Amino acid sequence: MDKIITPLVGRAKSVRAVVSRQALGAATGGRDLATSTGAALGDSGYVLKPVPGETGRYFLAFAKNKMEKLKDLSFIDFTKQNKVQKDEFLLSVESAKTMFDFMSPATLEIIALNKKFAEQPSEDTLKQLKEQPELDDNYLMIVKME
Repeated sequence: MDKIITPLVGRAKSVRAVVSRQALGAATGGRDLATSTGAALGDSGYVLKPVPGETGRYFLAFAKNKMEKLKDLSFIDFTKQNKVQKDEFLLSVESAKTMFDFMSPATLEIIALNKKFAEQPSEDTLKQLKEQPELDDNYLMIVKME
């Protein structure tokens, strides 16, 4: 199983501090989440981007380097919980007939799942997630930091 550990960037004492250190601006369509409008969460394998017009809410997506380690995706399954603690189960991905569990990079309240992936995604949709996980519409969920 794949467990994600979140080292914090610089002298930050929380993930919130990491995000606030980034110059997070307004969203622009078609741009990568890891650009000036988003922040990678250290080596956690995730990227956060603020939801425009919604203070304290973020799009949570996979970082591209995390997806490069997997083969073709065939299934994704999200936690049924609305709140998850740091290092608790967040989601599973099936790749090459192997299930990989991904843990939460921080304590999160899950506001909404991306329906594109939560409701039986097609093979093409999962391929797009693997190849371009940081595109705006390829976020996994909208979260609020606890």
